[in-house]
Formats: sequence, structure tokens, C-alpha cells
Amino acid sequence: MPRPVALIIGITGQDGSFLAELLLRKGYAVHGLRRRTSVPNLGNLASLIAEGAELHLHHGDLTEGGSLLRVLQRVRPEEIYNLAGMSLAAGRAPQNAAALHALGTQRLLDAVRLHDPGRRIRLFQGSSYEIFAPDSATPADEAAGFAPESPNGVARLQAYWLIATARERHGMHASSGIAFPHASARAAPDTLLRHIARGALALSRGDAPAVSLGALDLAQHWGHARDHAEAAWRMLQQPEPGDLVLAGGPVHTLRQVVQRIFALAGAPLAWQGTGWAETGLCSATGRVLVRLDPAAPGCRGPLGDASRARRLLGWEPATDIDALLAEILADERLALARRTA
Repeated sequence: MPRPVALIIGITGQDGSFLAELLLRKGYAVHGLRRRTSVPNLGNLASLIAEGAELHLHHGDLTEGGSLLRVLQRVRPEEIYNLAGMSLAAGRAPQNAAALHALGTQRLLDAVRLHDPGRRIRLFQGSSYEIFAPDSATPADEAAGFAPESPNGVARLQAYWLIATARERHGMHASSGIAFPHASARAAPDTLLRHIARGALALSRGDAPAVSLGALDLAQHWGHARDHAEAAWRMLQQPEPGDLVLAGGPVHTLRQVVQRIFALAGAPLAWQGTGWAETGLCSATGRVLVRLDPAAPGCRGPLGDASRARRLLGWEPATDIDALLAEILADERLALARRTA
């Protein structure tokens, strides 16, 4: 029996690399689309490459429709996972967000329709909580209203509607997974948990600037990318396509998570002051380790209601917050040791 074939767009990112591992364990032949860059970015795939896994990488870009069609014709996938994303800094540029998420999704859909007139391919689109209002008091489910407030959110909402149109008007098996915050040691360096872990370890080893953070008592989901990869695969195994909220992680305030990270790093915190003047002090020495700044990284809302995904997919995220934080700290310790060696 031939092996199922999957194409992952964004395979070098945290979600893409975990999904590649999952699909390989399930017997897939896995192909990945990656952009041409001056410096190869294959760190998240290093173990798979070293093991000689059936992993095939192709150069292509969502900004080039011709490259997408060429890869589809060469690979002939049965499943496509579009997990392409961008760093926080790049996401602030409206033209970058539109080119990747809105126009890129349209080019992908056009290429799939040209290559697959029989509608054999199943497509997963990685969407984002950014399409919802950030200050909603009610956890967002699939029926929640959309009110993006960032260029990235607007572009992702356009991609969401393009996927819905492909499903409803063109008969494609196309689904959007609306992902809420999740992380891992493979995440980009500018993500929130890696920012905190890196600062906590530097402070625990000597003199370093205090970690700057946003409002401490806002809460968000703290999911693991491995669990989100599992949900993406499960969505494409459903007989009927559809969109689902994927809010898999436990909910904690930023204060609770910061306290956990600093304790694991060997520098337990004590809090002093109120409002934006509050600081996190080393409980042993009184040194300031955490300062607050409204412009600094912080929690991102709203919260999500993933009850429908849990019911339809049988999806039960398996990684708890302490395991996630320990994983990220271990990776940052290795990186710090390499930098100071």
C-alpha cells in the first residue's frame, strides 16, 4: 500500500517541525516547502535530517505562485498544511502580513485548484486568534465575531475567508485551525517565553538588565506546539472540512508564569510596588529582576473555547505548563552555555 504524501509549508518553524515528526511516525512521506535564504534555517529539522528520515525539502514561496504549482506537480500530495508564519517584528509590517497570509493563501488555493481539479487534496490553513477582538471578556469559539486590530490579524482574517470560500464555493476539503498562543523550545527567539527564560538565566548567572514585561495579571493560553500539530493532522482526517478553535494550553496569568520560570532558573521572585511601578525582586538579594513597561512583551488575548475541537477530534493536549517551561529553559541554558564558552 503506497504511503500517504503530505506537503508542509513552513516546515522549518516550530509547528511545521513537530508536524513533520508526527507524520513520519504515522508512515507518511513528508515534503516541506522552504524559502531560499542566504543562511539555511534547518535547526528544527536537524534530528530528522541526521536520522535519514523520508523528508524531502523543496524551495518555494507563497509569494510565487509558479513555484507552488511546480512543487505540487512534483510532490503530488494528498494533504497540505499551510503553517507559514512570520516573526513578531515582521508581523508589524502591513505589507509583509498581506503578502504572506492574504495574497499567499490566494496563490496557494489557485495552485491547488489548477493541480487538483478532482478535489482530492485536503488542505489545512494555520489561522490565528488575532482575527478575534483582543479584549473580549468571553472566550472565543467558532461563532465569535471577528474584530482584528493588527495588520497580521487583518491579513489572517482575509486568509480565513478565502479558505471558507474555497470550501463552500469550490468544493475543496479546506479547513482553518484558529490557533491560540502556543510555544516550545523551537519557537523564534523573539517569542514571550523564550524572552523571559533567556533573561531569567542571564540574571541568575550574574549582572544583566532586568527583564521588561507587560501587564502581569493578564492571562492567556500556554499551549505546546506539539499538541497543535496533532490537532492539525486530526482536522484533515475528518470526512467533512470545517474551521475549529485550537486553544489547547492551560490558562495562567503572566505573573504566574514568570514566577515559575524564575523559580526554575534558581532566582525566586518577590513582588514590590503597585501598577506599572511594580517590580519583581530576587527574594534572596533584593535585586530587581523584573520591571514593567506597557510597551514590553506580554499576554495576548482573548481566551479561546476549544470544546468543539475536543469533541469532534478527540483532541486532548498532553503537555502541561511546567513541562513546557522546563523544556524552554533547558534549551536556553544550552544556548547560553554556547555563547559564554
